[in-house]
Amino acid sequence: MNEIGKDSVTLYISESSDENIPAFEAAKKLKVKDNAILFLAYTPEFCGFVNCGEKTFTRLDGSEILSDSIFELRCFCDKFELRWVRDGQAGRYIIISETELDGLTPEGCFYKRSGSYILWGKGTRRGGSIRLFEHRIGELPLPVEIEEKLQAGQRVYLKFDEYFKLDEYGNMIWQLERLSGLELELKTE
Repeated sequence: MNEIGKDSVTLYISESSDENIPAFEAAKKLKVKDNAILFLAYTPEFCGFVNCGEKTFTRLDGSEILSDSIFELRCFCDKFELRWVRDGQAGRYIIISETELDGLTPEGCFYKRSGSYILWGKGTRRGGSIRLFEHRIGELPLPVEIEEKLQAGQRVYLKFDEYFKLDEYGNMIWQLERLSGLELELKTE
């Protein structure tokens, strides 16, 4: 974690003007090269990382997720996050970045604090590979780039940045959060 208020950053934001955008169509707006974009989907039966194919989302085991069952989608990398939320039959999205990207508008200066959430489970040998696993919860499949590096007993963290603004009285007011990636616990053996 870092100290709030040391440095300020400019955020660039773009919101959907149309509230009738399906999740898959919103995700396809991310035509950014050289970024490993992670997709985190929430449905009534599932919460986890997914792949975004040419025509559909799939769980990491390859099974298809119906786009109309998704009620929230978070697409993120170290440069930006696209957040999509269902609203009726479709939904709307917002893109948040500290980098000036095409179509994003500067929204002013914010104070930033970085941190991480620990994901459930530890690296456990399951079959022929090491997977993130916890009894009573089961496996949490991870993107290949992370799972290939995961070691037995190791934990995985979901990195985030929080953004704050000063109010008229000098108090820091939380404004928003942006997911920024996954990180493996450093092993000290």
